[in-house]
Amino acid sequence: MPEHLLQFDRVTKEFDLRKNWFGKTSKRFRAVNEVTWQVEPGTALGIVGESGCGKSTMARMAVGLELPTSGEIRFAGKTLGKWLKEEAMMLRRSVQMVFQDPSASL
Repeated sequence: MPEHLLQFDRVTKEFDLRKNWFGKTSKRFRAVNEVTWQVEPGTALGIVGESGCGKSTMARMAVGLELPTSGEIRFAGKTLGKWLKEEAMMLRRSVQMVFQDPSASL
């Protein structure tokens, strides 16, 4: 079994904000900037922070819903984005996001 169950290695995620008349990107937004962390087997991870700091983007990348612009995300030693269909199904069965209740935060 790999040493780390889930690992972010210098992960960056950028989004296109505007496209010009020719379809070229004119502005980009960096939601996550070179983040590195790991989760050991048998542990849980909570991501907390201020509004707009990239929590949801990191969570979406951790469960394979988004791919990083740069850096590497590994689950059970294998890099996300290079998985076969069966391996992606294993990730979805093994990792779960628990969303906060928006009414509880008022």
